[in-house]
Amino acid sequence: MSDSSKYALSSKVYCGCCGAIFKRRTWNSNNPSKKVVWQCKTYVNEGKAVCDAKSVDEQILHSAFVRVFNRMYENKKEFIKTLEGNIESVLSSKVERDPLVEIEGHMQQLKSDLRNW
Repeated sequence: MSDSSKYALSSKVYCGCCGAIFKRRTWNSNNPSKKVVWQCKTYVNEGKAVCDAKSVDEQILHSAFVRVFNRMYENKKEFIKTLEGNIESVLSSKVERDPLVEIEGHMQQLKSDLRNW
């Protein structure tokens, strides 16, 4: 199992300071005062001079996720409506018609070539 799927929040929490992912870390692992936190990968690898993001206790992070999820669920119709609107807006503003037509034509040519092969 890769690090990116080992924990529920792996590759899903990003640093607000530098944009890197947060990694799960265990402090005092051989000690009764063991604590699980999430820290910015840049902070861990390169230090405070590059990114000064604070660590986040895992229980606080899980609680925050549950609160946000519950709010989304309570307002799911409005959330879905907003999400669909955002998706449509992004797709219509970023997708140009010409490249799609060109790609579609290329795909048709490849299918034809495969049939004749």
